[in-house]
Amino acid sequence: MPCRNENSMKTIVILDDKNHALKPVEYEFPNEEWFNYSTFHFDTFELYNRQKINQIDIQFLDFFLRKDRIYGKDIIANLKTKILVCFSSKKEMSDAISQEAIKGGHFQYKNVYSIQKQKSTFENKELGRVSAEITRRLNDV
Repeated sequence: MPCRNENSMKTIVILDDKNHALKPVEYEFPNEEWFNYSTFHFDTFELYNRQKINQIDIQFLDFFLRKDRIYGKDIIANLKTKILVCFSSKKEMSDAISQEAIKGGHFQYKNVYSIQKQKSTFENKELGRVSAEITRRLNDV
C-alpha cells in the first residue's frame, strides 16, 4: 500500500452535459487506498468557468456539450489540469479530443487518456485500469 501524505487531497472535475461520467468516476476511482478526492460535475462550460477551481488534478471532458453547443476539443486550451481524460460514448470521439489536446500542444502525451463511456453501467474496466494508473502517478508527485 502506498504512503499517504497530508497533501493527498485531489480534485476531479467532470465537464459533461449529462451525468453519465459522474457515477462511473465515483465507482472506479479508489478513495482511501490512494488518496482522498473531491469530485465536481458541471453540465455547461459556462458553469465550469464561473466556479474557478484553483487546482484541478484530473479533468474529464466530453466530446460535445449540447447545452453550450460546443465541442470539447474547442475548449481544451482553457482547461487548467494536470491530467485530461477524454470521456465520450464513442471511442473515436474520445480519441479525437485526446489527439487534439496533444497535437495542439496543450498537454503532454503521458497526461492524456482516451476512454469510452459505458452508459448502461457504473462499472467501466478501462476507466478502472486508467484510474489506478493515474492515482499512482499523482501519489508519486
